[in-house]
Amino acid sequence: MGDLDLDNLKLVIEPPKYIGPLSDVYIIGSVNGNEWATNVGVKMNTGENGIYTATITVNENEGYFEFSTKLTEEAYDWDGIAPYRIGAFSYADGEITQESLGNEISLFKQGFTIHLPAGKYNLTLDLVNLKFVVTAAPSISTEIDQATSDKSQITGGEWFT
Repeated sequence: MGDLDLDNLKLVIEPPKYIGPLSDVYIIGSVNGNEWATNVGVKMNTGENGIYTATITVNENEGYFEFSTKLTEEAYDWDGIAPYRIGAFSYADGEITQESLGNEISLFKQGFTIHLPAGKYNLTLDLVNLKFVVTAAPSISTEIDQATSDKSQITGGEWFT
């Protein structure tokens, strides 16, 4: 999975690519209230052409995770899950900041752990090309500035319960 350039004495190695979609992909780690256990994960939604999606919530001081194509029966079976784990291509790729939201991040089998700051995120994972994108999940606004139970204070004739 690489090119050897003897004229320039270079060897270019590319990460291996998956061929075709898999049946299940999970997010293992401290997201959606989970802990770092190998038998618990957020199952991603399966799309077409090896694309998977999920929405996750990260609480303060959490947000460390990796992808896995399998969960184990035991909670901390790191040897058993090792062949199925997928992480960021490099440690720098694994640190997601506000500035890096929306950018493609390279993945690698047995890669580095990914970290997100607190918030709600949409993840899109492309297992054919081993890349993923993180975007902030849109928040829902009620457009209500102040609540009151006194109908006489309502202007504009609108009343919400």
